Amino acid sequence: MITPYSTRVNRCYRTKTKVLTFPCELEGLLSGGLLFGRMDKMKYKCLVCGYIYDPEKGDTDSGVKPGTPFESLPDGWSCPVCGASKNDFAAVG
Repeated sequence: MITPYSTRVNRCYRTKTKVLTFPCELEGLLSGGLLFGRMDKMKYKCLVCGYIYDPEKGDTDSGVKPGTPFESLPDGWSCPVCGASKNDFAAVG
């Protein structure tokens, strides 16, 4: 979910993972589908080790079926490579 808010300098948007300044960074998410209902296809990158969670592949070793969006992963799910929590991931498109 993206939440709009304003600062004195820029109009900004907050996602679960970071604050985006408008329009430059936000434009990248537009092309990635985050704002147009394609969040279920968004890939997420572990900021600790670089592992990419791809919802089309899931994480079968952890019992996550293919087609599972990142937002639907269990709260206790962690990076299968380094063990980082979901909070250590960022959307990459």
